[in-house]
Amino acid sequence: MKKILFVLSVVLAAVTYSYLIVTASLDTGGGLPFATYALWAMLAWITYFAMKKSGVNPNVVLVYALGSTCTTIVLLFKGRFGWSSMESGVTLLVLLCIFVWFSKGARWAIVFSVAAGFIASIPLILMTWKYPMDSRVAVNASFLLVNALAFISAKTWTLEDRLYSAVNIILCLILVIAVVL
Repeated sequence: MKKILFVLSVVLAAVTYSYLIVTASLDTGGGLPFATYALWAMLAWITYFAMKKSGVNPNVVLVYALGSTCTTIVLLFKGRFGWSSMESGVTLLVLLCIFVWFSKGARWAIVFSVAAGFIASIPLILMTWKYPMDSRVAVNASFLLVNALAFISAKTWTLEDRLYSAVNIILCLILVIAVVL
C-alpha cells in the first residue's frame, strides 16, 4: 500500500508541476516569483542528492527539483525576473547548505536545505496572503496532497525520509489557508 501511495505522490507531483509549467508558459507567469522558484530549484537539487546519498527514496524531491527548474526557465523567458534582499539572503543559505553538505554530511544538508526552502517561500506566502486571487489554490492543494502522500508512504521514521514532506505539508497548508481566509 505504501508503494502505491508513493507512486501516486510522484505522479501527482509531476502532473501538478506540468500544469503549473504549461499555465505559466501560456500566460504572463503572473503570481509566480522567478527568484523563489530559482532558489527552490537549487535547494531541491541539494535535498535530492543528499537524500539519495542517505539511502532514502528521493523521487518526489526529484520531481520538485525538475519542476522548479522548468518553472524557473519559463518565468525567465516570460520576463518575470525580480530580486530583493530576501532572495539575496536565501542565496547565502543555499551556499551555506552546500558548505554544510561537504563539511557535515548529507543529513545536515537535508536539514539546512529544507529550512532554507521554507525561508525561500516567505515571499510567495506574503504575496499569496496579499493577493489571494492571484494564487493558484488548486496547485497548492495538489502539492499539499503530494506531500501528505509522500509523508505517509515513507519507509522509515527518519529525518532523511520524512522532513522534506513534513515541512512542505506545513508550507502548502499555509498557502491554501492564505487564499481561503
